[in-house]
Amino acid sequence: FNSFNLIKNNWSGRLIDSNTDEVLALKSSVGYYLPESEIDIVKAKVTKDNITDLVFPGKTNRDIDFFSLDIDDNDYWVLKSMNLSKIKVICCEYNHWLGANSSLTMKYNPNFNFVDNGIFGASLLAFTNILKEKGFSLIAIDSSGTNAFFINDVYAKHFEVLCPQKNFVSVGRFYNEDKKREIFKNIKESNLLIEV
Repeated sequence: FNSFNLIKNNWSGRLIDSNTDEVLALKSSVGYYLPESEIDIVKAKVTKDNITDLVFPGKTNRDIDFFSLDIDDNDYWVLKSMNLSKIKVICCEYNHWLGANSSLTMKYNPNFNFVDNGIFGASLLAFTNILKEKGFSLIAIDSSGTNAFFINDVYAKHFEVLCPQKNFVSVGRFYNEDKKREIFKNIKESNLLIEV
């Protein structure tokens, strides 16, 4: 999981996953390797309707230094529904198959199950646009072309703000040509994606 190094360095927080096996593995790993950590591991399916209660349980309104969202489906709609004012940095996994110049997301579907067919999540430009509306700027994209990092504009003056089109990275290089063709065909023919 993408926050292990933070936990190793004594950060506290909450990990949420809907997969029972993943939750058991997380609890086992954290309990074994980092028994003193202050990590709450919760089994729940994240939706736009429950995200606030999951992130701020019991109506706590504490500041969050780092918020990572990687649910492979309704990420855009979850972020859109949230009050992000108490969050400093957001990491979200974008769908590189949707390209650098398209602002696309999948239609909201709380029952969606991920399949590696190119139809999931949202494009980097869609995330950049919705987070700009909420006071965040794009400051980094990992070299694998998977995750984008956004900073609360209160802190943006300390970073170089990136253009999503110029800094876009794709992980397509990890797929063979037949798989790429199949994925692009799926995207082109899909009625599950919408422009935002």
